[in-house]
Amino acid sequence: MSPTLDMPMIGQTNRNIFWIVLLVALLVLTGMLALVERGAVAVAAAIPVPFVVKGQTLNGSNFHLYPGVSGADNTTPVGVVQMNTTITDLTIIKTFNVPVLGNVNLTLTAGDNGTPVSISGLTIDSTGMNLSQAQFSGMSINASGTGGFEIGSSSATFTNATINSPYLLINSITLPGLSISLSR
Repeated sequence: MSPTLDMPMIGQTNRNIFWIVLLVALLVLTGMLALVERGAVAVAAAIPVPFVVKGQTLNGSNFHLYPGVSGADNTTPVGVVQMNTTITDLTIIKTFNVPVLGNVNLTLTAGDNGTPVSISGLTIDSTGMNLSQAQFSGMSINASGTGGFEIGSSSATFTNATINSPYLLINSITLPGLSISLSR
């Protein structure tokens, strides 16, 4: 065996090729970010589980509720809610445990001052839901639907909703008056 085969190869980087590749990568990244900003490309954003969603009023259409398993961990039993909706006074709260600081709350609020949040294609896994009032129109209960049981409604209105959730998926959302804050 030749002694050169046992030794690691030491090479040089061609600086011209390096800078060209880096420039092309940055241009592609910039282009993708511009497309995401304009809504031409969707980006999946996962919220660390679990979190709380609150809303003063949820006005939904094409409502479906059925039992399932959470998309967050594929083990937690949940009630899966699907609908298109508008939400007034939306608040999403996530509590993190930060070393040294303790618990820190991340709070996202939107949809106040008369302009509600608009959501298309909402899917939320719920481990608990509290409502002051729920009103349904065109309601049907199907015992042989997804998961063996499904409640459907052409429209649904929830008042003073608090939903505990490990998973949330949204096709599109408009967040008027968006505010994000951190607190202890």
